[in-house]
Amino acid sequence: MKILLKNGRIWDGFQFFYGDILMEDMRIAKIEPHIEAEGQYVYDAGGKIVSPGLVDAHVHMRGLNEAYGIHAEMSCIPFGVTAAADACGVLGDKALL
Repeated sequence: MKILLKNGRIWDGFQFFYGDILMEDMRIAKIEPHIEAEGQYVYDAGGKIVSPGLVDAHVHMRGLNEAYGIHAEMSCIPFGVTAAADACGVLGDKALL
C-alpha cells in the first residue's frame, strides 16, 4: 500500500521544512519538496505539522478506577502521541496499558 502526504510542514527532529512524504508498505520511501501523486491514498497535509510519533512521559489514563483518568485513545492518538508512560501505571489497569 502507498500513502502520500502532500504539502506538510515536516519536522525531522532538527528542523521544519515543507514537502511531501511517500510511504510504501508502512515505511517512508521518499521525502521530497514535490512528489507526483504516486499513492493509493493521497492526503493534503497543508496547514498541518507532520512529525514522528511523540512520547508523552506523564499521563493519567485510567488511574485507580474508571471514574478517574481518560482512555488512552483519547489522551494520545488525537495529539500525535504514539507512546505514553502512565503516571498511575502501578495502580492502573496493566492489561490495558
